Amino acid sequence: MKFVTVIAVVCYLFVATNSLTTPSSSRSDSLEVLEKCSNENNISLLIADKLVKHTKPVSNRDEKCLLSCFLKERGYYVNGEIDTEKILQYLKTILSDEKYKRLEGTFKTCVSKVDKNKDTCEIANDVHLCAEPS
Repeated sequence: MKFVTVIAVVCYLFVATNSLTTPSSSRSDSLEVLEKCSNENNISLLIADKLVKHTKPVSNRDEKCLLSCFLKERGYYVNGEIDTEKILQYLKTILSDEKYKRLEGTFKTCVSKVDKNKDTCEIANDVHLCAEPS
């Protein structure tokens, strides 16, 4: 009887642990980057998360610089170049399919028009505006 109980407990634990959702490495990496950038720019993690997910509009320079930090740390903005493909891959993980499809067509065109002579915080904000889901 003890053997059957042990087997039942092991099976339960196996099913329970395998049914838990674990964050993808991309999402956990994003959280670490968000924590780092929010600390560097004196922005709460909650506000930083809302900014990145486009649920709060950018309202000051610190928030723009948080976006710049996020883009750089995630490898979306390297040596003055914006990696639109990488950004689109990320956006696909946080937007509904419908919003992503609407955004996909206009995003690259919008980013190509961003003035690269601005400082990185302003560039990041402009890219962020290009990624605004409609």
